[in-house]
Amino acid sequence: MKKPERLTFDARETWGKRTKDFRLEIRPYVGYALQSVSLFVLLLVLAGSFFYGKLLTQAPPGFPFREIAALVLLPFAAWSPIRTYIREADTVFWLPLETEIARHYMTRAVNASFAVQAFGLLAAWLAVWPAFAFADGDKPGFIHALLVLLVLKRVLLQGHWTELKLTIRSKRALLAMLRWLLAGGCLYMLLTLSPPAGSLLVAATLLIYFGLIHLLDEKKLHWLQLVEAERRHRSLILRLLNQFVDVAELHGRPRPVHAPRKLIRGLAGLRFDASHTYRFLYVHVWLRSEGFGMTLRLTVLGGLIISFTKGVAAPAIVFLLFTTLTALQLKELAKAYRHSEWSFIYPLPPALRAQSAQTVIRRIHAVTVALLTVPLLWAMAAPYQALLLLALGLGLSYIWTTLPKNSIFSK
Repeated sequence: MKKPERLTFDARETWGKRTKDFRLEIRPYVGYALQSVSLFVLLLVLAGSFFYGKLLTQAPPGFPFREIAALVLLPFAAWSPIRTYIREADTVFWLPLETEIARHYMTRAVNASFAVQAFGLLAAWLAVWPAFAFADGDKPGFIHALLVLLVLKRVLLQGHWTELKLTIRSKRALLAMLRWLLAGGCLYMLLTLSPPAGSLLVAATLLIYFGLIHLLDEKKLHWLQLVEAERRHRSLILRLLNQFVDVAELHGRPRPVHAPRKLIRGLAGLRFDASHTYRFLYVHVWLRSEGFGMTLRLTVLGGLIISFTKGVAAPAIVFLLFTTLTALQLKELAKAYRHSEWSFIYPLPPALRAQSAQTVIRRIHAVTVALLTVPLLWAMAAPYQALLLLALGLGLSYIWTTLPKNSIFSK
């Protein structure tokens, strides 16, 4: 009688396969998400860089640069998710190999999570370094602080791994709260105290914390907790992507978005009449598509930038820039159902579709122009200047959506 063969497990191959499978799964959605948000992110970075520079040059004496830097770094240091790609079926098939999996596969998962999160921490430190460098007093150098931050991150990540193995929920909650408090305290000591004192106190605190998690560490894996943590992390990523494109795993059809009826009537001026058929359609298309989110983001971002500008030229340029950007964004709405065969079946005039699209876009754009005018009232020297820009914006909106040669629908 042959002895049963010993089960083997290749941690590197399994980890690589599951990582690759997940990347292939989300790759199409990531492309669409980047296309949707790239313009907004670019404008946000430009606006943030402008105001960041003004803050550095115009900050009053004693401005709490160190405390703000610690606050910005806190989530990057304390939030320590660990991707394991564990599935529910693994609790059955991998259980006999628990020791080997904990030693090799899970160690690889923790190290991979540290590599990704260390990059995020580095990006955050690069972002706050100019402000931190403006702070008065003795402070650690860039490399010195970065090395301490990376050690802090690695210890806190190990603490979170210990939390995932605990079976008692109250212990997990207390240890998670301690992790956030310890991250905040270490960042405060590192960035506000003198370099020797801050580094020594952080090292002592981390040694005590490391000893605590070593005492609380459970040798066995809490499989159900690992599956639940992976499910939450995976769901978070898919829901984030679902804000830009419909993710098939969450639902197989477009999600229903119920738009307020008063808003629809105000934008389209709807009546129960055949001539308003396409108005009803285009308002719903705009409210249920990514165009609504993009228009809202551009309007909010433009309003914020205008709020922090002064004079005549700068607010006017920003106002006209975002007026044009929202018009270009709304241009895509007119292309919806342009080649739909149903538009030729309905007993409606052929030109009604384009006319209705013009009406809806003109009203939406007029609302965005009016909203962008509000911060102009205090950004400009006199209110009449804001009203003149409002009239100019409404005039441009009318030209873009009405005159055939200049209309955004001419192509």
